[in-house]
Amino acid sequence: MQYDRLKDENNVIEFDVLVDEILLDLIPNEYQYISSVLYRPLENNKWVVKLPKSSHDIVIVFTQDFVNVDNNISPELEYIDEFYNDVSTVVVIHWNHNLNRVYNGRLKLIEFPAHSFEFVQQLINNYSRWNGNSTRVNPYMCLNGIPKAHRKLVYSYLRSSANGILTLDGITNTELLSYNQYDWDNVSNFIALKDIYFSTPVNIITESLYNESSGIISEKSLMAFASLQLPIFIAHNGIIQDVKNYGFDTFDDILDNSYDTLPNDIRWQEALDRNKHILNGDYDYGNLLHRLQNNQHHLLDNYLNLLEDRLITQLTAILGKH
Repeated sequence: MQYDRLKDENNVIEFDVLVDEILLDLIPNEYQYISSVLYRPLENNKWVVKLPKSSHDIVIVFTQDFVNVDNNISPELEYIDEFYNDVSTVVVIHWNHNLNRVYNGRLKLIEFPAHSFEFVQQLINNYSRWNGNSTRVNPYMCLNGIPKAHRKLVYSYLRSSANGILTLDGITNTELLSYNQYDWDNVSNFIALKDIYFSTPVNIITESLYNESSGIISEKSLMAFASLQLPIFIAHNGIIQDVKNYGFDTFDDILDNSYDTLPNDIRWQEALDRNKHILNGDYDYGNLLHRLQNNQHHLLDNYLNLLEDRLITQLTAILGKH
């Protein structure tokens, strides 16, 4: 990466350090950068947003998690806009994909998955601890932590005839998997579950956001790419195209991804029904291995450069004239 010199003692470039360095190159002394403004509790589909007053003409706000979107309105963005209504240029760096399609206000939006940026660096640093080449013996896996509505639906639907590995909120259908020591360190969790990942060819990924019109691609999806799995996404409308936009193969010739833009009430079940042949093992994993390896290679060798280049391009397009 262009900014490798910024890595800390853990061999990770923190996002705040990266963006501040880019801004110093673009507009030194002309801006105020405000990091991590979202706070719990998350109530009524809205984060608590904490912002400082600013005397600058340019304010850059980093929302470190997804912002909520309901009927094409984001309460967090509305609050930021109103709070800084006397600031001439307000930039919001966000995780949600294609948020600019549903937001039409005066805020300048920059898409950057900062969570993924740091997660993938940690994956690379721990490669020898998680990489594996196990025999693929489990037909599929569907790991569900927080029991959100779409996850409950998928879990209940698969449970009736489950021959794969299922979990929901600590409940599992296999002795191979225990959530007793599961925590919020995503890389450590991935390492602890590596035998499950690398013995399973298909991952039914129930992403964090489902009903929202602008969702995210989280570590759940990236772990599937790292462990050479075919992904079936239970996620926001349009995630297949979002995944492609970040350079990954979605196996449209093997998987039936036509579910991707269906209405919320049926999309999750259609994703499963239209891919029963995959869940039943009616495909040749070996013939797909080189493409799965390409996804892993892209994640570990190209993805971070892509994120950094896009961040620089977006910031330059908005702030380069100042």
